[in-house]
Amino acid sequence: MAISQLTISIFVILSVALFVQMGAGDDPLKRIGADCRNSNHFPARSKYHKNLSILLNDLQNKTPDTGFALEFVGEPKTGRGVYGRSFCRGDISRTECKACVGAVIARILEKCPLKKGAVGLSEICSLIYSHRDIFHKYIVDTYYISRGRNISISAPVETITKFVNNLTDKAIATKTFFATGDVKLADESGNTIYGLVQCALDLSPADCKSCIAGMLERIPDFTPRGGRFVSAACTLQYEFYQFFIA
Repeated sequence: MAISQLTISIFVILSVALFVQMGAGDDPLKRIGADCRNSNHFPARSKYHKNLSILLNDLQNKTPDTGFALEFVGEPKTGRGVYGRSFCRGDISRTECKACVGAVIARILEKCPLKKGAVGLSEICSLIYSHRDIFHKYIVDTYYISRGRNISISAPVETITKFVNNLTDKAIATKTFFATGDVKLADESGNTIYGLVQCALDLSPADCKSCIAGMLERIPDFTPRGGRFVSAACTLQYEFYQFFIA
């Protein structure tokens, strides 16, 4: 299914939302977004090109070990160094993580050839690289937003927000910045909301909360009945069925 692109304003940053309607059982590695529209080109076979190739290889090989990688290749302050960060969803296997990072890299190289900076986003992993220092920085300029099963169940935004905020507090209290949970709706439906929150490990707890808060603002516009938000800094998913590995 095609990915359509929307532009939305987040704070004062022009952001790109990559939105796709999901079908149950679809392969998440077939739905990968890549964005590099604000990045300049670099010359082929240049020093930066070589450094980027090394960086992307390092990220694919190192991310599965812990689910997170932060790498720099090159000489600082020369303009030829490249910074990179990638992380995988906390409940997937090392094999799935490596496959996802590899698929994201392939999509970036396809959609953003010879670009000095790019973001690649999947439902289960994300990757960003740049010639600028991105370490320990909360930079959100691209969202990948996907809706899960086509269901009619919904919940008040206030309920979802409270639930996600509690999950975020739970996540930042761990070493992994990852948390899952569920809550039963306080009505006669008996429905349960399941949620997952994760942030890149180099963020501060305050930046993690800000990243998730920015995603919560998009719920009324995009996925009031459940869905997944992914950026290069954090990820959020909530559904009315259990989607994570307990």
